[in-house]
Amino acid sequence: MTHTRAALLQYRGLVGVFLLLGLAYLVAPLAETRFWPVTTPFERTAVRSVQDGAAVELQGSAVKLRGGCKYRGIEVFLGARGNGVRIPGAHFKDRPQERGEGVQSWERLYIPVPEFMIEQTFADVLSACYRGERYLTRTHFW
Repeated sequence: MTHTRAALLQYRGLVGVFLLLGLAYLVAPLAETRFWPVTTPFERTAVRSVQDGAAVELQGSAVKLRGGCKYRGIEVFLGARGNGVRIPGAHFKDRPQERGEGVQSWERLYIPVPEFMIEQTFADVLSACYRGERYLTRTHFW
């Protein structure tokens, strides 16, 4: 009986460890997004309509806080954060002037929505901060 009881206690401990690891796997990206973002929020300085008003190009800047992270994409959503609908096709038409830490500015951030809808959008920037492409860091851009 003693060996069975010891085995059950070890099994419970092992299950507890795996539950803690799973919880850490779920919570870590949320904590990183909130406490260690890659950039500051995008500061929009100008909005220009393109394609006969069907899309806009934004001009603005942001401060890159983590120089070791590489840009992997931007995702723009229509609606409120948490239940928005992704808008495909958003991209930077120009590269930032500086790739390391510090202020980065853009002249042509293309968003395929009309100008009157731009205030109803939000965006996240995806960056690779760790080895490999499997895990991307999501930063709230606006």
